[in-house]
Amino acid sequence: MEQLIVAGADVNCARITDGATPLSIALFKAADLHVVERLNAVRMDVNAHGPTPSPLHVAALWGRVQVVERLMAAGADLNVALVDGDTPLGTALTYRNTGFAQMLREVGALGCQER
Repeated sequence: MEQLIVAGADVNCARITDGATPLSIALFKAADLHVVERLNAVRMDVNAHGPTPSPLHVAALWGRVQVVERLMAAGADLNVALVDGDTPLGTALTYRNTGFAQMLREVGALGCQER
């Protein structure tokens, strides 16, 4: 990832095949706070996604509280919905990350039925 950033790659460019962004791909592979911090430093779009999960959906899948906090601080939409209407809160509940789901509710996230 670092080599691509240094070479001037567009960190918000989505793949043609599925709309996945570098942030979503990196989080799927590592769900690492360092990835979010580095991409945030080069002005990533924390809400960008195609039919693939948003960065918040990926963080909800893994239950990464620090990643979500960083994404929220960068302006992530807590209620971003996928094509099927699923929200990050819905993803957390689907994967039984109940403590994580509670944290999302406390900061104002809605489920797909509540939107």
